[in-house]
Amino acid sequence: MILIKPVTVQRGAFIFCRTSLAVLLWLALVFQAPALVVATAVILAASAALTVSRAPMILLYSWSAGRVWPGGFEVLDERAMRFAHGLGALMTGLCAVLLYTSPRAGYITLVMVALFKTAGACGFCSGLKLYGCATNDDCCAFLAKRSDWPEGLRRFPKQSNTGARSARGPERTDASSLVSRRAKRT
Repeated sequence: MILIKPVTVQRGAFIFCRTSLAVLLWLALVFQAPALVVATAVILAASAALTVSRAPMILLYSWSAGRVWPGGFEVLDERAMRFAHGLGALMTGLCAVLLYTSPRAGYITLVMVALFKTAGACGFCSGLKLYGCATNDDCCAFLAKRSDWPEGLRRFPKQSNTGARSARGPERTDASSLVSRRAKRT
């Protein structure tokens, strides 16, 4: 298991970010506007580069509607969100290139990317799931057998769930201690 780096963002900002990017992709499809796909790719790339706490759509909400309706907070894994935003930027960027070079293939790809982004907006982010499968030993039936592999072949060595801190700093923790601390607060 890889240690996570928790980050807290406003729940409304996180929902706004997910849904507004999905809406931009569907608007690009309806109005056949490749510029909206490029804008979405740039926003996702900036989110991956700046991390989720300083992502453009998160800051836009936090500086505007978040001041009026602060709402609750969401605890996210910064590394997982960076991976998901990077993957989304790659997919959306590829879609934008296809829209300009081969429009038919581009619009087919745009439908698939918009469906993936809509599923992510509904809470079923394939990028986060892929990151979780790559970093945890108990992802799915195929990757669960990875723990039976010899130690030299295992990409991510098993770590204890004792809540020990990482050598990189005190802000990093493992998921089990994060969940237990979150349960104590409620």
